[in-house]
Amino acid sequence: MMDMGEYKRVEQFLLSLLQDTAILSQPRRLVRVHNGLAAIYTYNHDYVKALNHYHEVLRLSLTYLQFDHLDLIPIYKAIGDNHYNQKEYSNALENYEKAIKVLEQNPSPMNVNTSSDLHNSISMAKQLLKIHQ
Repeated sequence: MMDMGEYKRVEQFLLSLLQDTAILSQPRRLVRVHNGLAAIYTYNHDYVKALNHYHEVLRLSLTYLQFDHLDLIPIYKAIGDNHYNQKEYSNALENYEKAIKVLEQNPSPMNVNTSSDLHNSISMAKQLLKIHQ
């Protein structure tokens, strides 16, 4: 497990990559950088920063992926999870449902666990929405 100092070094390294023109000119590389930053911020419970980077991951991914590509599912799930962690259950639910929609457009027995996980997340978000309304 990395200690906080290592996370800080990785964060600084990834932030420096955002200044690299070789990275900036290639959306797929830029996605990996933003995804790494988002993961660090999520781990450190800085959900606002994490969401900013996950939204950038989604925006960039949609420049080279179709709107129903399976690679979008974990992005929507991560966005939903960060909203959920901030008690923004409506936004969480919206993103979980987007992930399910993509999943349903790509049926496969390989997706059973993902589907189950998303349905559980949807169920929890709906329950918490009812409680907090």
